[in-house]
Amino acid sequence: MPNKALAEQYEAQQKLKIMRGAVGITECEPVTVKDFFTRYSERHSQINKKESTRNVEPFMMVSINKHLGHCRLADITPETIEKFKAERLKDGVRPSTVNRALGLLSNMFNKAIEWNVVNVPNPFRNIKHFRENNVRVRYLSVEEINLLVDHSEGALKDIIQIALNTGMRRGEIQKMKRRDINFANNVIAIPDQKNGETSYIPMNGTCRAILSKYRDLGDDERLFGYDFSSTFERVIRRTIKKLKEKDAKCSLLQNFHFHDLRHTFASYLVMNGVDLNTARELLRHKSLKMTLRYAHLSPGFKQTAIERLDTYWTPSAKLVNGAGSEKGCNSLETLKKKMVDRKGVEPLTSTMPL
Repeated sequence: MPNKALAEQYEAQQKLKIMRGAVGITECEPVTVKDFFTRYSERHSQINKKESTRNVEPFMMVSINKHLGHCRLADITPETIEKFKAERLKDGVRPSTVNRALGLLSNMFNKAIEWNVVNVPNPFRNIKHFRENNVRVRYLSVEEINLLVDHSEGALKDIIQIALNTGMRRGEIQKMKRRDINFANNVIAIPDQKNGETSYIPMNGTCRAILSKYRDLGDDERLFGYDFSSTFERVIRRTIKKLKEKDAKCSLLQNFHFHDLRHTFASYLVMNGVDLNTARELLRHKSLKMTLRYAHLSPGFKQTAIERLDTYWTPSAKLVNGAGSEKGCNSLETLKKKMVDRKGVEPLTSTMPL
């Protein structure tokens, strides 16, 4: 005999079917989230998305399937989604990870509607994403860099040194092919499949020496044989674990991720006096906003910028430095002359209000 709870559940399901029928909403196919992803990946992702995205989506679906894989698309409601968000946070993942999952699921649902798999509104449309705070700037000290490089071996050592000397991302190094290295012009080409543009990174002596070892590879051969996914990170973490077992000093390498090598590259650029816009170009940031996270590492850059004005309108070095030297400073008369020379107009006189 069915119990009361089962009866109530059955009643609720029937009411939902009646309600959908009354407003003309019907499910075209009783497909689950897990099953639909296979179709979505084959018909959409594999054709339209870049390689890194195609490769990471199956790993995202592993965690999604634990919570929603059994659910039919037409049965997902905003309440179901909010529950999923809460459960993922309890799993200990970052808000940004949850947001990426919501984006994938919403995209899948849009395709399900477009392909007439379901005939219901997208329940993800009005779901709020979490506020993200991914500003993590962990850069290695010189001692940590030496420990990591000295204790690494083979291809892994080359990869680490390339990252430190170019700021290249993990995926960019993994996908690097022999044809991407131009020794004549001393640059590395990085094709960007997202917008069709290609970026170029200059090589310094260390990087060039390392990459010279791979000159004899075929043009289409990848330099390093690591596949995507977390393989790279696992190799790094195993290496660091071994380092700590060998050498107590290696306990310095706490909370280390491969992307920290890119932060290290950027941080030492700025700390060595490279201006932020040049750092932005080397890091290939689309806007200066991303690069500004490193600004605090160059405490003198604001002072240097403001002191440049001394060459234009500081009346006398004596007023600034309390000394007789006028090195780097021009008089007001010189400034007036410059204004005439540059603009072709008469400068303001001392009797005119400024």
